[in-house]
Amino acid sequence: MTTAQQEQQKNPLLLPEILHRVALFVHSCDSDEDYYNYEPSVFIPCLLVCRAWHDCFLPHLYDTFISGETENGSPYYPHIRHLRTFVALDPLSDEELPYNKTNGALPPGQLTTLRVHQNAEDMLDLLSANTGSRLKTLAWVSSKFLLEMPLVMVKAIVSLSGLVSLELDSWRICRPDLLDILTACSPTLEMLSLRLIAGY
Repeated sequence: MTTAQQEQQKNPLLLPEILHRVALFVHSCDSDEDYYNYEPSVFIPCLLVCRAWHDCFLPHLYDTFISGETENGSPYYPHIRHLRTFVALDPLSDEELPYNKTNGALPPGQLTTLRVHQNAEDMLDLLSANTGSRLKTLAWVSSKFLLEMPLVMVKAIVSLSGLVSLELDSWRICRPDLLDILTACSPTLEMLSLRLIAGY
């Protein structure tokens, strides 16, 4: 019997089964939940139980970024690899971003959920960094007025090969580009919402 196994027998809090069950019941932000009520501080007590719990729950503390929760994104810098959900409710300054854009840091490329509200052009680099099959949910509201969808955004969405949920709101997009998006996403898409979309 290894030392780690002996330690687990002495301390049941270290059992993987216990950690797994606790992880299931601790609130985590999800694309189906109300992210306005998300409070990552619920994980802090879990971090303080012991080293094993700290290592288990630390990624959950930094897996979601919601604009407006902090004036400075620097606490995310060392933990950016854990980020999975990005919600931009307002325009963000470079200081508010969870990655150090002023020092040339690349946007995180491992997101599973990206929601952008009235902050279209500032987030195009983030969308481009997450092309491929990892991103599952994309919701993008351009503004209160219809905006022309940039070609770089069309190309980025077309390359999202694993997209399950797509919501587009308040965009002007030409018919061929919209058809390209729908054709590319259709094999995996389960939910589609097009609101205030003007074609030509």
